[in-house]
Amino acid sequence: YTEFVALQVAGQSLHSSRSLAASDSESSFTKELAAFPELGTTLQDNANPNDKLMHRLDDMVATTGSAFLGLTIGCARCHDHKIDPITSEEYYRLTAIYFDQVEVPPSANPEIVLEITEPQLLAGGSWQRPVKKVTPGFVSVLMPKQANSEAWISTEETQSDPKLGLARWLTDVESGAGGLLARVLVNRVWQHHFGRGIVNTPNDFGLLGDEPTHPELLDWLAREFVEGGWKIKDLHRTIMTSATYQQSSGDRASAQRWSKLDADNKLLWHFQPRRLEAETIRDSLLAVSGGLKNEMYGPSVRVGSIERRKSFDDNPSTWRRSIYMMAPRFDKHPTLSIFDGADNMESVGKRGASTTPTGALFMLNAGFVWQQAELLAGRIQKEVGEEPTKQIQHLYRLTFARKPSNSELELGLEFLTTDHSTSSDREGKSRLVHYCHAIVGLNEFIYTP
Repeated sequence: YTEFVALQVAGQSLHSSRSLAASDSESSFTKELAAFPELGTTLQDNANPNDKLMHRLDDMVATTGSAFLGLTIGCARCHDHKIDPITSEEYYRLTAIYFDQVEVPPSANPEIVLEITEPQLLAGGSWQRPVKKVTPGFVSVLMPKQANSEAWISTEETQSDPKLGLARWLTDVESGAGGLLARVLVNRVWQHHFGRGIVNTPNDFGLLGDEPTHPELLDWLAREFVEGGWKIKDLHRTIMTSATYQQSSGDRASAQRWSKLDADNKLLWHFQPRRLEAETIRDSLLAVSGGLKNEMYGPSVRVGSIERRKSFDDNPSTWRRSIYMMAPRFDKHPTLSIFDGADNMESVGKRGASTTPTGALFMLNAGFVWQQAELLAGRIQKEVGEEPTKQIQHLYRLTFARKPSNSELELGLEFLTTDHSTSSDREGKSRLVHYCHAIVGLNEFIYTP
């Protein structure tokens, strides 16, 4: 994970001064990775380059703080943070790390010029009120008293690229922010598996955020994570093999007793059923139908275009895992947006999971879902033949990873074998297609049990 952080923040390894994008022979996607911190809104309709510059820097610093450290560092832009021990000067020292990376186009009006040409501490967050020049630096409260920012900034490598110094500070457990970085990541993984984090405000570990429900557990997991080499796969294994994760969600005897004491399940006395994320729903539909492209790496799949005003068509050429879908800030994927896809305008620590008629209607009527149902039916016929019992059993294994119950098998056989005047509807879809469509529309397909 430390290498991932370094690649995202600095575009290079923690242990090598060679940039990922140092050579023209590097592939386009590694060049994009090296430029990741530059992504953000640009105030396209604002003609003042000073506003554009400070907006870009604020987006970089605020996102770095919330995503990696769970801190609202952006709140220190106009004044010292009102709640957490983060000063305005520390905020602007962080902007100095990214300053040379930001390029803003000049104004078409020759009277509007770029006045902020070096990192400055600004009074009230206004570029019109510079106070003094600042050098790259970090948040002091996350360092021992004897440590200072220069320990990570003053080397030959980091003086030429302070982002590498930022990456090393973020991942330094002994003297930097590594301890907090580990806790924030562990909390996000825990939230992924249980629906809520040990700290229920994953982007805010500050004083305004929620206190951890199990602080000793959070510390232990973070320590194990670091001592295990920052390997996320090992962290997943630790959580998923625990007795807590393997609890049932349907123990009625326990429910009657504990629901009165802990109705919100903060103490994790049972497993909490929850809906899958938007990306997982789309990927699952593609996976069971056999339409998912399994190749790894390579460029992202575009989702529309603001300039061309084209709507996105989710067709076989785009059927890769959703992690490869481009995430433009103003264009939304037609499937992901229905199931509470992330807001691309800011760092989202915790998504909502709304239950609305729109989602149900999508699963019933969307052309994409019908298309996957047809492919799924074709897959079943190819893999097990035309015998209805085998078709039903195979369908349940593909969609739910289990065998059908006796009543489910009986119901499926009745649907597939009942004698009607025609085996297809007026649109030419077979009864097996309709049955596959009904199965992927069940709650069990899009909810964890």
